[in-house]
Amino acid sequence: MKQVKLTIIGAGSDLIEPLINNKYEGINIQKITRSQWDLSETTPSQKLISEIISFAPNQLLFAAGVNKKIELNDIKNEDLICLVNNHFSINCVSLISIVHLLQNNLANKLDAVHAISSLYGLYGRKNRLPYSVSKHALEASIKCLALEYPETQFMGYRPGFFKTKLTSANLTKEMQDELSKRIGKKRFGTPLEMSKVLLNNIRATNPYQTGTFITVDGGMISGGIFDS
Repeated sequence: MKQVKLTIIGAGSDLIEPLINNKYEGINIQKITRSQWDLSETTPSQKLISEIISFAPNQLLFAAGVNKKIELNDIKNEDLICLVNNHFSINCVSLISIVHLLQNNLANKLDAVHAISSLYGLYGRKNRLPYSVSKHALEASIKCLALEYPETQFMGYRPGFFKTKLTSANLTKEMQDELSKRIGKKRFGTPLEMSKVLLNNIRATNPYQTGTFITVDGGMISGGIFDS
């Protein structure tokens, strides 16, 4: 099996913590956190670019993200636009930037790029306009990048609701209990379950499966609009 050299952007995400903390044979991980690259600046520093190039990754995992609640009736227009731009920078444009830099500076093109989207890459949500539209843009980016770089596999992942710090910050226990009723598995997922999906694709890339997304939601959207 080919040695995987995986650079992870957004390595502070607890959704992928098991992937990072478990030392899987044949996978060498370079962790890039927000302290090393504040993705509101869409181009990393020259120092960080040099570090990544020196590591010579053959796969990239983009796991960074920001998700802030807004009330359109209570926010000034200039603040709204600033927030939308910030979400686009972190959730989407930084991915395009790092992929472009690596594809043009690495000795060999990346074997695979993995990007974590959201169910809100498919759906809208009240009070989450910046997050949802930026995730829609992320999904379009994965599709377009797959066409621009046919030698590289581009895979996206749409996690549903998982037990993470971000979930606890955004949803009360009552909201979580109500949402669980709509999930086929009747519970939120665990980071280990998400990491296993990523691990399977990282270990065994399939170049012909590209520009597409895997939904990992415990069967939540399988029922559509119906309660029973």
